[in-house]
Amino acid sequence: MAGHQLNGHNNEHLPDINDLLPITRRLIRTLQGLLRVGYPYAVLQNSNEIRRRPVMREVTILIFALYKYNHRDQPYDVDVVRRWLGLTEDVIPSEVQPDRPQVINVGIENTITEITLHSNEKTPISVMGNNIFQAHFSLTVNPHMFTGNIRYDLIVTTGQEVVPCPLLYDRDSWGRMIQPPSLSVLAYNASGVAASPVRDYISSITNWYRPHLLFITDTRLPSTEAQEFANLLHYNLVTTMDSIRDAGGVWILSRPNSIIVQLTAETETQIKFNMQAMMAR
Repeated sequence: MAGHQLNGHNNEHLPDINDLLPITRRLIRTLQGLLRVGYPYAVLQNSNEIRRRPVMREVTILIFALYKYNHRDQPYDVDVVRRWLGLTEDVIPSEVQPDRPQVINVGIENTITEITLHSNEKTPISVMGNNIFQAHFSLTVNPHMFTGNIRYDLIVTTGQEVVPCPLLYDRDSWGRMIQPPSLSVLAYNASGVAASPVRDYISSITNWYRPHLLFITDTRLPSTEAQEFANLLHYNLVTTMDSIRDAGGVWILSRPNSIIVQLTAETETQIKFNMQAMMAR
């Protein structure tokens, strides 16, 4: 499934910047300053600015979308910029495409971290922690009797104080990460996973963050469809919670060869499990 994909290879086949239109050269130079990546080097592989501030990725996509819309009569230059950025056509918003929800970044610093998702809000949350090799997860579903909305309470317990997440804080003088986080979790309340744009968005943020664990709440689909979706993301299916009358539903996925999960409790309203990181060999 396609998503926000950026090419990880050097774009050695791109033309010389002086062979492009003046407006295109100005755009490239603007993006070079914004992303701190020189043309024609591939953006994902070289842009520490995007790694440091993920919002810059969305900003870059929107800038390119505006450039493409205003210069549709120059398909060659548009394609050159697209290939330099490594964007696929499906991630470029049109003038009628709704805004994509902005990912909220949370760092694990205490022994207990609580995350709340609401079924009426499309909220992607990226949770990252450093030096965490074991943790306990508890996800509880709390339906509201009168509104029909559902609250999902995710609690991450590490059992010890942890140092601040390097992805949020620990940088060298150039803004580069000193070391990657040892635990990354992505929790997204989808408000329904059936629609292709929603699946594409989940795929895009999963490809970008590559979390150890992926929590998708309010799927509004039978659990039987979870395995197929996990296969499309190239993730393992940990467990699911069934939706009831087109409401609720939870899918929990894990990145292959990264963690070991041991389920400790599964009921209609709660899932608990222990997580242990797999040591690199």
